[in-house]
Amino acid sequence: MKVLVINAGSSSLKYQLMDPATREVFAKGLCERIGIDGKFTYKPQVEGKQVLDAVDVAMPTHSEAIQAVLNALVDKDNGVIGSMQEIDAVGHRVVHGGEAFAGSVLITDEVMKALEDCIPLAPLHNPANITGINACTAVMGKDVPQAKILESAKEHHAEFIALSALMTTTMQRMREIVAAAKEEGITAKIIIGGAVITQEYADEIGADGYSKDAADAVKLAKSLM
Repeated sequence: MKVLVINAGSSSLKYQLMDPATREVFAKGLCERIGIDGKFTYKPQVEGKQVLDAVDVAMPTHSEAIQAVLNALVDKDNGVIGSMQEIDAVGHRVVHGGEAFAGSVLITDEVMKALEDCIPLAPLHNPANITGINACTAVMGKDVPQAKILESAKEHHAEFIALSALMTTTMQRMREIVAAAKEEGITAKIIIGGAVITQEYADEIGADGYSKDAADAVKLAKSLM
């Protein structure tokens, strides 16, 4: 699995393409002076690929910065992936989630509204983080379809699929994925969790297990193997 990790600032954007399971990093870098005289740094972690250090790239907004990152990642000579389709997900660093968020969550319209409500808690950082999310949405599209999760599970012969929801509005996606996985004959065990999830809900939708946190999920996964 390949995840593009984004940390957006008011005039900068740090990025890293990595596999969260193995911690392997494929490329990382920095977009600086967005909206001024854009400087782009690209450091592929693959032998034989060329480092680009603070080269001039026009980046009037964060959208152009994201596009510059994607162009570098898929470049036919110097890229580290063949196409954008190899990027399974995008992860964004957000400084403050208030009481609404205690961990990672799938971005929805409701989540974006909650992040905007938290701007007074981090007035310098949250607006930039939200700008980064919106820029990725503009360039890459709004959603990774449920089919992508199941495709990745089949492609990598996954033994487990872990799903998390921190808001009731995203819980229904879990039910849909569990049902689709069974329909397609995927044998991976599905573990769900998150602030709004309970064992009763896991039983209701036919998930293989519920965990209250990451440590508990590891124990549960071992017991299901």
